[in-house]
Amino acid sequence: MRSTQEWLYRPRDVDLREGASLRAQLTVWLVAWLRTPTRYLGVTPDTRLTWSPHVDQAWKKTAQRVGILVPLLNRRSDLSIRNRVLPYKQLIHHMMDCASPSWRSTALTHVRRLQVLQSKCLRLAAVPPWYVSSRNIHKELDVPLFAAHIRALTASFDSKLADVGNPLFRKLGRCLR
Repeated sequence: MRSTQEWLYRPRDVDLREGASLRAQLTVWLVAWLRTPTRYLGVTPDTRLTWSPHVDQAWKKTAQRVGILVPLLNRRSDLSIRNRVLPYKQLIHHMMDCASPSWRSTALTHVRRLQVLQSKCLRLAAVPPWYVSSRNIHKELDVPLFAAHIRALTASFDSKLADVGNPLFRKLGRCLR
């Protein structure tokens, strides 16, 4: 057993041949990269590419930031609703969608967790009655639902890949769909 583990975790030179498909090249590169859980450019991937550790980390950081901003966002604040939503848009929203084009294949469960957190924050800022739905709050405050926002960011990212000089990255958007 120990020799098998040593063989699995031993670093190897990756041979990316010209004839290999892009998906095979990316798979070989990702398997070599994901052997150890590390943060890379703010993203914490896992070996099965479920993006669960990254979403958990984004959720924790966002919840912590919302907790700090509660005095500004609560119903006793003297700020207008528009000014209560502004800290969300400026400080919190960008923490949630960090590196979103890379984790576009995450499970719907993880996206829903972040959507619930977004809705809680907007409900805290807008202070609507209990019977107003989250969709109506989003519509009134002109904030897209989290999944729609991620789709828009990913589409924008994919459209910019066509201008990249590296042929591996140029085809990346088509492989990940």
